[in-house]
Amino acid sequence: MENNLRTLAEDLAKMPSVEASVIVAADGTVVADTLDADAEKEGAVAVFVGTAAGFIGDTLDLGDFDWGVVTMTKYRMLIVEQPHYFIGLLLTSKASPALLATEVQGRLGTVA
Repeated sequence: MENNLRTLAEDLAKMPSVEASVIVAADGTVVADTLDADAEKEGAVAVFVGTAAGFIGDTLDLGDFDWGVVTMTKYRMLIVEQPHYFIGLLLTSKASPALLATEVQGRLGTVA
């Protein structure tokens, strides 16, 4: 499975408007990445935001978390939740998070 996730991370990083990718287990363990920087830090952002969004959605009865975007001073990250892990994609400044989320979910067969 780890090799499959490594291949997935590499494939996602090749998508237009994506600079790099990280795949991280729900416990915070980075299982695959294409980052030149600290994968643990980027993975922590993906898990924290994805988990918090899921908790808020459950608590307020808003439904399941599918994907979201975090905008920081230096970058934007698209976070897509999967059953056993989170995907974090570092986006270019002109990327469309909604289009990329739809494409990622389509590739993974998780389009709602």
